[in-house]
Amino acid sequence: TLVGDSAGGNLVSTVTIRSLRDGIRIPDSLVMVYPAVNLTKMLTPSRIMNVEDPLISAHFLLMCSHSYLPTDVDPLKNPLISPLFAADDLLRRFPQTYIMGAGYDPLLDDYVEFTRKLVDLGVDVVFKLYPDLPHGYLNLCKIFPRCLQTILDSGLWLQCCVAK
Repeated sequence: TLVGDSAGGNLVSTVTIRSLRDGIRIPDSLVMVYPAVNLTKMLTPSRIMNVEDPLISAHFLLMCSHSYLPTDVDPLKNPLISPLFAADDLLRRFPQTYIMGAGYDPLLDDYVEFTRKLVDLGVDVVFKLYPDLPHGYLNLCKIFPRCLQTILDSGLWLQCCVAK
């Protein structure tokens, strides 16, 4: 099982894509927490509504993109950068996946679309939205005690995966 939040969620999905491409063993399951699956500069409703998010504002997202990506790379064409745009033949082979989202998150629309793609391709996916929490809530458990419940929820899902 691979687990990652935000950029770590991107890494979880890209490791899976790379493993599928290279013909090596993929993880048995994935847990992705508010994953960054679209590194393009596309405007989405959640990005517009959360443009001044205190943790990942629009400016911060642009700064990350400029720092991470060479200028000659198109994140729309590279699924190892933006897993949302990976080919269906790769995504349909994803393992069982648990995706946790935050209601106050500029990336929400991206991972909801990613979840829909996986479901439409027949992947065993559970999506759990915590509408009252912001992106990055796993780092804010002292401020948002409810984030502890999100950890327990994902732990219960993992227990069920192991039991299968």
